[in-house]
Amino acid sequence: MQTHTTRRSVLAALGAGGVAATATGLLQQGQTYRIGSAVSSSGDLAVYGQRHRRGMNLALDRINRVGIGDGGTLKVSVEDTASSPQTGVSAAQKLVNQEGVPLLIAAVSSGVTMAIARSVTIPNQVVQVSPHSTSPKITNLEDDGYVLRTAPSDAFQGAAMAQLALDRDIRRASIIMVNNDYGRGFADVLQTTFESRGGTVTNKVPYNSGKSSYRPQLNQAMRGDPEAIMFVAYPESFTTMAKQAFEMGIKDRVQYVGAESTLADPIKNNVPARALNGMIGTTPSAPTESEGWQSFVSAFRQRYDQKPTVWAAYSYDATMLSAMAVQRAKEFTGSALREAIYPVSKPEGTTVSSFEAAKSELEAGNDIDYAGVSGSIDLNEAGDVPGTYRWWRFANGDYRMQGFLDVQRDAGGGTTTAGGATATQG
Repeated sequence: MQTHTTRRSVLAALGAGGVAATATGLLQQGQTYRIGSAVSSSGDLAVYGQRHRRGMNLALDRINRVGIGDGGTLKVSVEDTASSPQTGVSAAQKLVNQEGVPLLIAAVSSGVTMAIARSVTIPNQVVQVSPHSTSPKITNLEDDGYVLRTAPSDAFQGAAMAQLALDRDIRRASIIMVNNDYGRGFADVLQTTFESRGGTVTNKVPYNSGKSSYRPQLNQAMRGDPEAIMFVAYPESFTTMAKQAFEMGIKDRVQYVGAESTLADPIKNNVPARALNGMIGTTPSAPTESEGWQSFVSAFRQRYDQKPTVWAAYSYDATMLSAMAVQRAKEFTGSALREAIYPVSKPEGTTVSSFEAAKSELEAGNDIDYAGVSGSIDLNEAGDVPGTYRWWRFANGDYRMQGFLDVQRDAGGGTTTAGGATATQG
């Protein structure tokens, strides 16, 4: 029988001084430290892959301007998962088995992330940092502490989305969700929260990506006279759904409520505005008033001439977290990086918001607490981070950000109230 080391035991050992907070270890002068990234460059989630690369590359610029150790450089080899578990596993195998990377930033889709974790990173003791995967199922992976993420779990966004609907007097709703770990996990939390607070889910309708028509799923979702359809759907698929639902006259009969995956420029640019106007939804959000976020936005605009999404910020933070782990680790191996990555975001450490500050503190032998541009990156024992959420409305041809949502989850399913700025993990 295999014995699994829990994150709790890893963190306990670290807290007891299991790994010294040294900056050098086996870092060598001028060395190149190569890690991997397996994300969606094609397929249903390609837009998220684009956001990832922009955030990651901005972080790499800042990291390598300072240098790891004595003039070392962090390099990232990138492979396309094509938004598919099978292709994702092949991409990860190439990075791990052929290039020998000890750390992998992967992936976008939760289903791809979990497939890579089970088939590649956990068996090979490679650290895996997901910047975009949000399925609650990732929390319970038996991963020996090798899998973590910088995007918050949908255990909180599902609750926020349910409450957003209830606050608008929606009591009967159907759910259309992508048929994978992300969609099923999100929809389970959404249904449980919605029904525990007095709502009724009339139908849960799974769909598979890549279809030319979703009319059967839309018809099924309309059975039982729902007042709303709640979409947990990827951009490419939802673009098709929104067009066809408008043609079928569904748009004027129900309220649309969407997950963060329905907030995307390809949808806005390819669906008539009248087919989306009035839609509401939820999304993870950075703490937009923070100094770290404002600095990130300024640098991002300067490089890309556009405003970043929170998903680019999650990728930026995943890359920064990885670099700080390399800086802190005693050697450039998966097991050493696993032991180094959790302590760089310890609340009791010195707060740092840049790689330069982190390197300086680590070289002085101090613990650090990386304050991410996307919000707190304080990893809990499940490798999860807290999150911040907002709700949005589609009006006049564009997504309009509204107020923040305060999401708290307890043993009874938690509470979600409008007005606060922070979603906390319980």
